[in-house]
Amino acid sequence: MAKQTEDNPFLKHQDLLVKLLKEKHHCPTTWQYDPKDIRPDGEAELNAVKREYWVNEECGGGYCEYCYGARYNEYFEEKPNEAEVMALIRQKQLKTDRAQIERDKDYKKELYNEDKNNGQLITLCIDKDYKQIPKLYGDIVAEIKKSNYGFLSEAKAVLEIHTENGIRPHVHVLTKKIKKAGYVSQILRRKFQNDKYQIYRIDVKPLPYECGEDYVNGNKGEPSEGEYKLACVQKDRDYRMENKIENITVL
Repeated sequence: MAKQTEDNPFLKHQDLLVKLLKEKHHCPTTWQYDPKDIRPDGEAELNAVKREYWVNEECGGGYCEYCYGARYNEYFEEKPNEAEVMALIRQKQLKTDRAQIERDKDYKKELYNEDKNNGQLITLCIDKDYKQIPKLYGDIVAEIKKSNYGFLSEAKAVLEIHTENGIRPHVHVLTKKIKKAGYVSQILRRKFQNDKYQIYRIDVKPLPYECGEDYVNGNKGEPSEGEYKLACVQKDRDYRMENKIENITVL
């Protein structure tokens, strides 16, 4: 379920909105004197009587969709039931929350744009003896997406298995830096460092975001730095392909 922000007006004023959406549209009118009853000085004749007139031209012309019953109100053609009203409010809630999330992302980009180490590489180390790594990776990614952590921005994840020290399954999560490393690691340890997720260590390393992108994409150095490292990268790609796992998972 999408996360709702507390200041969303469609959430805060839901009772008022239900009442308004259920109400039939009433075309506005105004009371005025007939032009022929107005004297040259602008005052009405002594016995003049005000009459009711339509405010909108289409009402007076007989082609108003509300007057002749083509629409119930601005949102519904026919009188809505409770479920229809709540569905519309829910739709507006989600639209408002999505817009707020995008505004927050833009703000975070601007706020941290000048920070040299504007990224963080989060590493979740998995027990090497655990057998259901592909399913576990899917569970971890799903939980991160569900939690909608405020310290993640432009985040992406990758599963790696092979290292220069043998089989060491782990998940890298790259993000723009929003919070301090200690805060991020503390939150993630509470959630993932347990038997359910088989995570035994969580590290958070600051780095330029662009360097982190190279790293999670498998560009971990020149061939001169070690052919074995490049071989591990290829083995990880083969492993992900065999298990139908994306090379990069956008969070």
